[in-house]
Amino acid sequence: MNDGFISLVSIWCLLIIIWSGWFDSFFQGNRHKRMLCMIPLVLWLLGHGWKYPFSYGEIWVLPVLLPIVVATYVWVKEGENNRLHIVTASFLVGVSVFFMQMLFHLDPVLMFMDEKLLLAGFTVLLIMMTARRLSHQWILFSFALGLSDLCFQLYVWQKSGFFSLGNPFIQDIWWMTVTLLFLTRSILYLVKRPIIVKRKRVEATGIARIEEIK
Repeated sequence: MNDGFISLVSIWCLLIIIWSGWFDSFFQGNRHKRMLCMIPLVLWLLGHGWKYPFSYGEIWVLPVLLPIVVATYVWVKEGENNRLHIVTASFLVGVSVFFMQMLFHLDPVLMFMDEKLLLAGFTVLLIMMTARRLSHQWILFSFALGLSDLCFQLYVWQKSGFFSLGNPFIQDIWWMTVTLLFLTRSILYLVKRPIIVKRKRVEATGIARIEEIK
């Protein structure tokens, strides 16, 4: 499968899902929030092939800048106590993903499945262990994948004299990480939901008994 195909399919699917109203409960019926969420997707879709060439490499402009800009905006809205923790965690996750990618390239025998899926799964595992809130997880993997790609492209530049920052390969990993993170959070929510429902039933039963005693 060609690099970049997964990211394009993911963007189209996400646009269709949001436009059809599947996430209306998440946006609380606010059309303004839904449109704000769709704007970055449309920009990425229109500008995914826009790259700026240098004598020693190239930068895919929107796939590099757009996640960082959105993540920075969300990060600024966080409290001062959370900002340092998020930046530190992003640095650690990004370096870990970079070393994992280096390990796969130095010893390809370790890749028992597609490299993109392994890196995306490893990223999601680290993010789920580091943060719980969705906004924090968004900032984490946006900063972390940007840092890991920068480190890896510097390594490639030292070896070959050419770099490609934000190329379709890392774009696929980015969107596969988004998909896996969404699936993981959905599964965890479904697993916890029966416990929450059972707890509410117990509380309702207890309240009813107290009212009967009164």
